[in-house]
Amino acid sequence: MNGFSVNTSFLSKNNKQNIKRMKKYIVPATAVLGILAVVLCFLAIVPLKTVKELEICTATDTDSNKVVTYYNKDGKVNTEENYYMGEKNSTNKYYYDNDGNIEKVENYFFDQLSSVTNYIYSDGLLIEKNITGTDNIVHSKTLYTYTDGLLKLSVDHDSDGNPINEVKYDYDKKLLVTKTSVAIDNGYSVVTNYTYDNGRIE
Repeated sequence: MNGFSVNTSFLSKNNKQNIKRMKKYIVPATAVLGILAVVLCFLAIVPLKTVKELEICTATDTDSNKVVTYYNKDGKVNTEENYYMGEKNSTNKYYYDNDGNIEKVENYFFDQLSSVTNYIYSDGLLIEKNITGTDNIVHSKTLYTYTDGLLKLSVDHDSDGNPINEVKYDYDKKLLVTKTSVAIDNGYSVVTNYTYDNGRIE
């Protein structure tokens, strides 16, 4: 009787048939409720994973040195691990602001914080990048200048704030970089010209 017993001696023929139909559906329904109860208990114990698994990209050279890059759920770099001769020697950890811009990058050398690269923005444009040590002193910085939203000049400075080299950018009517001019404080300079084919550098 599937564990279900009802005294039907006092019932009419139609009522007895109704009881039989009830017995047919009550047992399966009870089993379904039992399964649902088990599932709910499982969900209460084991938290659902709501964060997408990190994507991993590995680049290895011929000497077995490699860089392993982990990406977050937004497709941005989360962590970079650098290996030398099979041993991890440094790690870069990336942090972002609410607009998705890189806010800072922490560099760890053998799991010890070595330096922090900070990024400063104005109206969505990067205007300064500086590197501080564990002493929180700025050891170097780069300042960026824009014209109509286009990067025109970047200047690197040493720990004393002195400019040590600069890069100037020229653009064509399609806003593609046509030339970069690099000047270093020792008088050395390099000019690089760019030509394009259907928007791609030749």
